This record gives sequence, C-alpha cells and structure tokens, in this order.
Amino acid sequence: MNGKIEGSTPVTRENAVTRIWMEQLAISLRWAESHPVKLATIAIALPSLSIYYYLQAERIPLSIFSSDIISGLPSLLAIISTITLALFALALAPLTVMFEGAITEQDGSIRVFASSRRARWKKTRRWLLALMLPGVILAIAVVFLTKHEGHDSWGMPLAAILAFAVFIVASFLLGRKRPAGKHWLESTWFAIASNWTQMFLSILVMKQVLSRLPYLENFYLILAILIACMALIASFQLFAVYLIERASREGKIAANAFYSCLALVVALCAFPATGGRLAGAIASGSASGGRSCVQMSISGAASDYSELMQSGSEDSQRTRPIRVLIATSSRYYVRLKQEDDRTFIIPIDRVSQVAKCPEPNPRKRPH
Repeated sequence: MNGKIEGSTPVTRENAVTRIWMEQLAISLRWAESHPVKLATIAIALPSLSIYYYLQAERIPLSIFSSDIISGLPSLLAIISTITLALFALALAPLTVMFEGAITEQDGSIRVFASSRRARWKKTRRWLLALMLPGVILAIAVVFLTKHEGHDSWGMPLAAILAFAVFIVASFLLGRKRPAGKHWLESTWFAIASNWTQMFLSILVMKQVLSRLPYLENFYLILAILIACMALIASFQLFAVYLIERASREGKIAANAFYSCLALVVALCAFPATGGRLAGAIASGSASGGRSCVQMSISGAASDYSELMQSGSEDSQRTRPIRVLIATSSRYYVRLKQEDDRTFIIPIDRVSQVAKCPEPNPRKRPH
C-alpha cells in the first residue's frame, strides 16, 4: 500500500480549497435545517419590527395586526433581504480587482495584502486613494459644471474617461503579479468592470448627499463634503477586505459569509432608522408603482375628498400631487405631497386611474 489509489485524480490545492469551502457551506445549511423554529421566529419578528417602525414614523393609522399586514410579512422579509444583500454586493463589487491576484492558502484562507504590517499599511493607503479617485473626479466635474453651466456635453464624458483611465492604471500598478497564463486583457476587463461599479456607487451616494443639501450655495464646501463621502466609501470597502481576510481563516469563508448575511439582515431590520426606511420604501413603492408622486382620478362624489382635489373644473376628479404611503387590499393611505401630518384613506374601488405627477419647472441653482 503506497497510499495512492490507482486511477484516482490527484488533489490539487484549488480542489482542496474548494472542498473546504463547500464543507463549511454545508455545515451552515445543516444549521439552518436543524433550527427551523429560530428561523421562523426571525421571519416573523424582523418584518414586523420594520413595518411597525414605518407606521409609527409616518403616523399611518393602520394596525400592524391587520390581515393585510400579517399576510405580507414573508414577502416583506424576502424583499428587504434581497435589497440589503444587493446593496452590499454593489458596494463590494469594485473590490474584485483587488481579489484578482489574491493568494489562497492550503487551509482555504484568502490573503489580499502582504503579511508584513509595513507593506500592508503602505498598500492600504494606495488602494484607498485608487478607490477614491473615480468618485472624486466625478464630484469635481459635478460641482464645476453646476457652477459653470453650458459645458455638460463634454464635461461629464471627459470626467468619466479620466476616471476610467486613472483607475485602470492604478489597478495595474497596485495589483499583484498576474497568474501565469492570464492575459492582460482579462485584467483590464476586471479593472473596467470594477471602475464602472465604483463610479455608479459614487453617483448614487452623491445624489443622496446633494438631495439633502438643496440650499447650500458654497460650492467649495459641497465639494469637500462629496470628497469626504468618497473617502468614507473607500474606507468601508477596504475594511470589508480586511473582514473577508479574517473570515476566511481556516477555510471558514463560506460559513462566515452565511452567518454575516444573516446578522446583517437582522441588524438592519431591528434598527428603527434602517428597518423603517426599508419597509417604507417597499410598501410605498409597491403601492404607487414605484413613483414618489402620483395623481389619482377618483370616481363618485369628489366632495368627499375636497381637500385632495384640484380646483380646476377640467380636473375636478383628479387629486392634487400626493404620496402613497401604503395600500391594503381595500384602501390607499395617501398624503398630500407637501404635507407630513394628515393622512387620507381612499377606497380602492373609488380610484379609476393613477398617473405620475407632471414634472415641475426646473429651477436654476444660485451662483
């Protein structure tokens, strides 16, 4: 006996690592299968908390014990989980260029940075700058084009091209040596895909930040805030790389990823600010067809909703711009677009049409 089975396939490092990861994933799935009561409790408690936070924050007169709310809890949890994981996947997708040359140890551990603390810190700072640059370039372009109007046709395309070029060069300079047999075009594709995702993520964050600063007129302060946000995004991404390295120790990356996703969904649903916001976005979006402002055509006596209706004779059956807060099987709960207090309840059988609000006249920002 020489310990080798004739005709067997030799076990390579890649096969051994894959087997370790699959075993850890199987352990996680067996844990889920052996704890149905815990998972059922989570499936009921988490969406209940989220929808309760939303109803309380918006002061909607709808009982959480109503049959419509209870029957929708599983769907609400499924959508919240999908959105949560998709957002985190979007935030981590640009890091694929960093993992392209990662080293996989025999025990299944993943090592992205060098083991030396000094070299690790040096590489971390450089990657922080590389991940920031696409967003910073776009932020500079947005502020410049807002201050100096009329250059949009060439300003943003030039900024996008510059961001692509800078990130691709940085990924080649900072990345590990390409594995044997891997063409440079393949690495370029990874860099392009990572940069596109990073730019998309930066634009989403800038849009949210600028929507909360509508009256801020100091362009330099706006630019400083946007650059700080880009630095926070890059810092979060690099911290996620560190966590992934830690989680992969002893080949437990699959198991730890499963438990991390579960903990992430629990934390976001249990925290009022995030749980209520997610539940509200889902409840309002599904009831209004994904529109933040609608106008409804109401049949029957318009005097029943005189405060909601338009004053013009041609549109006497159409409401003013409203927000749909939530809908049940028989009622819409709506609020006037500019109000935060009164809630109007409209029977669904009274609504004959739901239309998007007309676009407001664009307002120029002050110089």
